[in-house]
Amino acid sequence: MESFIGEIPSAFPSAELFYTGKRNTLRLFSTECGEVVVKKFKLPAFPWRWFLSPEKGYKARKAYFNALHLAAIGIDTPSPVGYLIEERGGRISSEYYINLRQDSKCVAEEIHPDGAVDLILCRAVASFLVSLHSKGVYYGDLTLANILFSKDGDSFSFGMVDTDRCVFMNPLPKWYCLRDLRRMTRDMEVHRIMVEYYASFRGWNPSRTLRQVNFLKFFHELRKKVHFASRKLRDTFLSK
Repeated sequence: MESFIGEIPSAFPSAELFYTGKRNTLRLFSTECGEVVVKKFKLPAFPWRWFLSPEKGYKARKAYFNALHLAAIGIDTPSPVGYLIEERGGRISSEYYINLRQDSKCVAEEIHPDGAVDLILCRAVASFLVSLHSKGVYYGDLTLANILFSKDGDSFSFGMVDTDRCVFMNPLPKWYCLRDLRRMTRDMEVHRIMVEYYASFRGWNPSRTLRQVNFLKFFHELRKKVHFASRKLRDTFLSK
């Protein structure tokens, strides 16, 4: 795949769009190894990008090696193919992460169908998260949109995407486990059910665990509001 990876920067703009968001863009490519998804990361704003090292990268390199580590400890993630870091003037100009396409459903799209919470899926996801944390994985970007699943009869299989923020510690301290749960979903009913299932599986007090996670969730949401308000104020000031 080396020659393909080298051609990504020129081919990326015209490839089939797979997903686009505020931060990153994913495009689909057909290769001799099958369909691959190429993710182009949005670099941080000036001047923060000047502190990024081309040797260490920003997110693509982390995503690649984290995916390899996850596979080694038995956590499913779309198979990593490689990464590419472009530099200009000794600084990073763009970053790409490449993995094989995996056709699985997204938990966020299936957890609350037809106005009713899927309790069986909630329970299975909570069990997966317990297994994840028990193996020393702090996701760092734990949202239901980043968890994929497939179902065979009554058996669920789960996998992870967006692996660049993972941190590995074994054993994983309880505070990290609670902190990881705070961003799962904005649907407070699903949030409550998931945290209570998770606590029960770990032998923790469900009500106390929910209060602790909600405390962390409150300050996370507050920090986001302050961040976006300050960004809006900055953009308004600069536009004048």
